[in-house]
Amino acid sequence: QSEPEIDTNPNYYPITIYPNPSKGIYSIDLSQVKEPTTITVFNILGEQVFKQSLTPEIQNQIDISNLANGYYIARIKNESLDTIQKIIKK
Repeated sequence: QSEPEIDTNPNYYPITIYPNPSKGIYSIDLSQVKEPTTITVFNILGEQVFKQSLTPEIQNQIDISNLANGYYIARIKNESLDTIQKIIKK
């Protein structure tokens, strides 16, 4: 019986998108991230509706206020990170 593997990657940092829900302006804190990062937003049909490059090591902001209210999937991705979060626009 082996122990479950624990992820000890020191580069991993959970990225939060806030406020969530929002009227369309979201902040993304990349202060712990060292490499160029992209955020892609998909609607519930899986269609890409927004994409933006994010700057590492600072607080970033995206504006999806032009999109319809509802649920979206935000994918934040770079060389060592690939995370998906549900965001709500209301």
